[in-house]
Amino acid sequence: MLNFVTVTVYFLQITQQQRQVGMSSPEKPMSSAQLKKKIQQLKFQNRRLQTSISEDQNSITNEESKAEQMAQAAREMNAAKEQVQQQINQKTEETKKILSQDEKEFQQAKERCMIELRQVKSETLRYTKMAEAAAHELFKLESQIDREYKLLKITEEQEAIELATSENELRNLERQEAHLLKLICQATPGVPPYDAHRKVDTTDLLQNFHATMRKRENQYQIEKQISQLQQLKQRLETDIKRLESASAVPGSLS
Repeated sequence: MLNFVTVTVYFLQITQQQRQVGMSSPEKPMSSAQLKKKIQQLKFQNRRLQTSISEDQNSITNEESKAEQMAQAAREMNAAKEQVQQQINQKTEETKKILSQDEKEFQQAKERCMIELRQVKSETLRYTKMAEAAAHELFKLESQIDREYKLLKITEEQEAIELATSENELRNLERQEAHLLKLICQATPGVPPYDAHRKVDTTDLLQNFHATMRKRENQYQIEKQISQLQQLKQRLETDIKRLESASAVPGSLS
């Protein structure tokens, strides 16, 4: 493009010089040799101009080709840019959709977690109240067990005292019974003397004793006393068995 401008300026300068030469000497004719020389110069200048013009045209063509290539490259770059921008926009939209979906799922998961958390809190509160109630009931039960245990110990001590008293009374009654049997044996004819180590049939002994003692004034009193003693003995034996059974099974009296 620069060569074309230079040639154009050069051509304009030559044209102007020719006009000046023609105007300065219009009346002086040129010789044939001068005309030939001038023609040769003009031809030479024309060839130079044509060569320069051809070079400038080639340069212009090359520049236009380069410009076209650059324009094509620019169009391709713009197309690629638009494609990349479309991809970016598409990716952006997809990312927005994914983020929106993720946000929605996150909110749903958050809601589920909050519901579960509230349920856990409710269950925890319920279990806490149940534990407090159970602890209160346990305290009451422990207090009751402690009271019952103390009462049981007192009852066992009282039963032990009663058992010892009953055993003493039983031994006294057995001694009294033995003494009465000894007296009966002594007072009944045909009955051997009383032996504490020998088993005595009290029924036969009493029958013989009654037959003998009917004639005595104190028969009724003796029989009544013996009956009372036997009843008392039986009652004491029953009480002793009951106390022994209760002592063998702790807590059964409670």
